Amino acid sequence: MKEIEKVEKKIEALRLKMYQLFMCDPQSPDILTISQNLDEALNLFDTLKKAE
Repeated sequence: MKEIEKVEKKIEALRLKMYQLFMCDPQSPDILTISQNLDEALNLFDTLKKAE
């Protein structure tokens, strides 16, 4: 599997996890952590797409 495909899967998993956590507890401090991880993954995805 290509690196970009792995990052895409990570992005989708983080989005789902963040959404589910928000639906259970909108005040959870873990949402911020997941959001930051998602931002990092999105930045990496952008970098990999530009390198193609």
